[in-house]
Order: sequence, then structure tokens, then C-alpha cells
Amino acid sequence: MRYILFSRECSEQRRRQVTAGVALAIDTRYYRHMLDLTNGQDAGLGALLPRSANLEITTACQLACSHCPRQPGDDHLSPALARAAMAALQRAGVQFITLSYLGEPLLHPQLEEILADATRLFPQVAFVTNGLALDRERAELLLRFPLTRVGISLDDAHRVAAGATGWQAITANAAAFHRRCAALGAAAPALVVQSVLTTPPPAAAAVAAWLACADAVELRQEVPPHGLMPETEDCIACPLAFRQVVVRHDGRVQVCCADMAGELAVGTLTGELAPVWQGAAAWRLRRQLLTGDVPELCRHCAGVSRPARAAYQAAATALAAELPGWPIAEDEG
Repeated sequence: MRYILFSRECSEQRRRQVTAGVALAIDTRYYRHMLDLTNGQDAGLGALLPRSANLEITTACQLACSHCPRQPGDDHLSPALARAAMAALQRAGVQFITLSYLGEPLLHPQLEEILADATRLFPQVAFVTNGLALDRERAELLLRFPLTRVGISLDDAHRVAAGATGWQAITANAAAFHRRCAALGAAAPALVVQSVLTTPPPAAAAVAAWLACADAVELRQEVPPHGLMPETEDCIACPLAFRQVVVRHDGRVQVCCADMAGELAVGTLTGELAPVWQGAAAWRLRRQLLTGDVPELCRHCAGVSRPARAAYQAAATALAAELPGWPIAEDEG
């Protein structure tokens, strides 16, 4: 779940680029109804395949953001394995791919080759970076490819503003990249600053500053470690488990975008996606989501937990209220 604040100068085309992939939402009521008709079995539901994917191409990173559980390591997905994974995703019907999960993708030594394959295979490609390595050379590399959007993912603003490593470099790189995109016009990707909405939330002044050097600011809900937010039985079925897949650098497949530690991985991609996506482990998890018997991780997430969702919505709308006149959107992405 996320809130998006658009800059006042953001065109309709740029807004469509910012929200690309959102229209792939699925109404989970249909699947709950089908489970009821089949006495809790998933007969007839396995044909569903994802339309959106995240591909983790590296675990290397220069930062240690508070919301990120990345373990130390510099494991890069080889271009050959990346190509095989993307080809499998493309054959499964994925239309939108994001080249990022944990790790900093700009540090991948064969990034150009991976970008070429991704933009050849998929109609919509997004790229997410922390911005620290987004220098002139890497910015020009990204802009050589028809990317839909580029995201700059920041740690929560109040910690970053307190002097996190490279903050000035990140903001300078973001502003310079935004100027390059503006010069390219319609051919350029949309630039989105992404921030985790923690407690306390980022200051309105910080968000306004981000909006000055991007097309939009995306505020995502933080999934806290177990125990920091009371778990709840008051849950809804997460639509992302039915429409979005995450492939990690080692081939593990997840149906949960917030499962950063890989607790709920449902298999490994070694050939086609369908046997994993439609396999017993994946449908066991979806059945749990549909029937309310959700895993512990999900009970802390605003995508599933109603109390967590309400708290996140209250924080996001309060922040938006301090920025009157900025267009805002809410979606399940």
C-alpha cells in the first residue's frame, strides 16, 4: 500500500508512468468465492499468473538504511541467469518489471546488459536506486534505455536529514537526474522519490523539498520487525499475492513484496515460473490469506492488517494535509 504525492508540474503522461502497474490489481473476493465453491481447494484458480515482478539483481549496497534487513554481501545475479529469469517471467505474462529489491542495482558490474535484456523483454521497466551512485555516467546509462520510471529510495527523512551518509550527494544526484529527464521530455522516465513512512513521519518540509526535484513522492508503509506492532486477527486478503512476484538474486520466489527476509518464499525459479507460482506452497499461503489464517509477518503489514492500514493511512493523510495543493493518489501497489 502506498500514498503518492505528485509535483504540481507533473504531466498526465508522467502520472501514468509513476502509477504504472497499479491497474493490474485483482479483486480477491472472486478467489475467496471460488474457494468456497470448491470446499477450500484451489481448483480452477491455478491458471492465474502474475503481471508484475521485482527482480533482485544484486545484494551489494553502500548504505545501511534502518528499514532494510539486507545482510552483508556482494552477490550479483549474472547476466545469463538474469536473462533466463526475465525470459521465464515474460513467458508467464509479466508486463511490468522492477529491477530492484534489496541491494543497490547501480553497483551491478554488468548493469547495461541487464537493462538491455529487460527493456527488450518487457513493455514497462522500472528501476530503483538509493541515488548515491547516480552520477553523470550512470544517469546517462539509465537514460539510454526506455525505462518507465526511476525511483530513488530513501531511508525515512528524519534520520536521513540528521546526517546519514551521502545525503547531499543523493539530493544533488536526484536534482541533476530530474533536469536531464526534463530536457529529454516525453522520452524520459518519470522520477519518483520513495520513502518509508515511519513513526515519527518525515517532515512536510522534507517532502516538499523532494517534490521540487522529482515528479512524485511515494510514501510506503513500513513493515516493522515482529513485536513492534501488535499482530491482529483483523486482516484482509492481500491482492499482491495474486498479481505480483519477487525473484531474489539466488532464484528464490516470493509472492509477498514485504517479505524481505525471505520467510515466506514458495520455491526456486529453475525453469518456468508456473510450477512455483501455482505450486502447493504458493497456494497454501494464498489460502491462508483468503481464509484469515494469515502468517505472523502479514499481521504487521498495512496490506493485510486493518489496524496497521488505519495507522498508516492516518499518518499519510496527516502529512498530506500539511502540503495543500499537491495532487495525491492512494493505491495497493
